[in-house]
Amino acid sequence: MNDFIDSCLRNKNKIITYEAVSTIVSLKYVTSKALISAVNLLQSFISPCTSILHYATVRTLNKIAIQYSTAVTACNVDLETLIGDSNRTIATLAITTLKMDNEADVDRLMKQVSSVLSETSDLFKIVVVDAIKSLYEKFPSKHSVLITFLSNMLREGDYICKRAIVNTIISIIEENPEAKEASFTHLCEFIEDCERTTLSTRKLYSLDREGPRITTPAKYIRYIYHSIILENPPVRAVSTLAKFSARSDDVLPNILVLLQRTIQYLLNVCFCLIKYTIGTMVLIFLADINAGGSPSRGESDLVSHRENTHNG
Repeated sequence: MNDFIDSCLRNKNKIITYEAVSTIVSLKYVTSKALISAVNLLQSFISPCTSILHYATVRTLNKIAIQYSTAVTACNVDLETLIGDSNRTIATLAITTLKMDNEADVDRLMKQVSSVLSETSDLFKIVVVDAIKSLYEKFPSKHSVLITFLSNMLREGDYICKRAIVNTIISIIEENPEAKEASFTHLCEFIEDCERTTLSTRKLYSLDREGPRITTPAKYIRYIYHSIILENPPVRAVSTLAKFSARSDDVLPNILVLLQRTIQYLLNVCFCLIKYTIGTMVLIFLADINAGGSPSRGESDLVSHRENTHNG
């Protein structure tokens, strides 16, 4: 069997050679020597050839990269040339297969991907997002470049694509304290222009948990206040605004003023007050803050208030 595969590797027909290589890398146990030989042959196929063989080659390299992360490093230069390939599937596979060796390569890669991203379908943009997450895990110090790139991607794409981007940014926020401030700034700017209630709620929930711990939490009060006033009722961030006061003494005076303004606004929209009890939440949180209490206690009081209203 080994002799037969070896003979196929020397065949002049590239398809036969490719199938032999594919067989080798599919083996449960493969030696380092055989793996290097297989990668070298695949690298030779990256040069101009048919689209089918191009795709098959990059797909196989991608498979190798998943199991043997450093094995395809030698192909990086060739793979980068495929980022601009007219076949978006091949280009996307090339992006996800690339294995960066140093941080300087990340900036160059982001520029290359940006140049072709507008022509990429939403489905493959999600693949790009996953690749960026992997890059962050390898080079966490490049969070600023990667977060900026992801934030720019939020301008276009369908809901599923934007959800993947938001989830990736939030995961970086939770893992890297140094990335919190820049990441929240990008997310808050997107909140102002987001038509998806679930995405806005997801971001506000993260801001609720992580925002007060940021060095300058006061800068995010404006964004939260705008969500209360401008967004639809499920997104109104009264509780987030109140929790900032519980954890951030330096922003308490500003929050008291904003809560007072919120009450004035909500008194003029009785329908929303009845349907969503947002006004009740504001009054409870404001009373707790003035009394030196915790917004979390206010939430418990709100539940009791709803139960009493329902029973009555």
